[in-house]
Amino acid sequence: MTLVRQRSGHRAQVTRLANSISLELAKDDPSIDILLLYQNELERQKEILDSLDDEYLRQLTSNEEVTSDDIASEVENASDIMMNIYTTLKPVIKIIKDANKPKVDAQSIKLPNLTLPRFNGDPLHWSKFWDLYRTAIHNKLDMSAPAKFQYLMSQLDGEAANLLSGFDQTEKEYEEAIKLLETSYGKPKLLIRNRLSALFDLITPTPTAAGLRL
Repeated sequence: MTLVRQRSGHRAQVTRLANSISLELAKDDPSIDILLLYQNELERQKEILDSLDDEYLRQLTSNEEVTSDDIASEVENASDIMMNIYTTLKPVIKIIKDANKPKVDAQSIKLPNLTLPRFNGDPLHWSKFWDLYRTAIHNKLDMSAPAKFQYLMSQLDGEAANLLSGFDQTEKEYEEAIKLLETSYGKPKLLIRNRLSALFDLITPTPTAAGLRL
């Protein structure tokens, strides 16, 4: 009976912690310090319950009077408690993790002192721009993605700048922005079409008497 009372007490504590966490998460500005305390205590209670559940299950299986249905019911109850713990901890862990992420101040990023061509969305100039930008910025291992993104935006004009105007300067969105630029301006068929258009747009030279004699 001592084991049963101990386990019941720890299960009741898990319920109280879950309720306290729900109340804290419902606030407009949950306290990270308080959530961290709740997280540590709930994880401690989980470890204790894991041990108590294992011991109680061993006692049940060794008792010949206990049926398989009794054991199945006990396993289900223990599983429900653990699922409640995991469900409660999930948003807490996310909030704490997000709070500990380093905040990048785009204004404080020191950009490399490089002179690269600007790109305004003309596919004819994409290859030259991308080759230089990729070598000088994109492939740098010691430069963060937000810093690369800020430098990229500083080199774009017109249509190309508008194309990326809705992106956030994060690592994931930087990669998405690069893919969008390559898809929009780096396709071979698009490049060929624009080069042909450029040739057709050239002004036809006016014939001269000297030229006709050649």
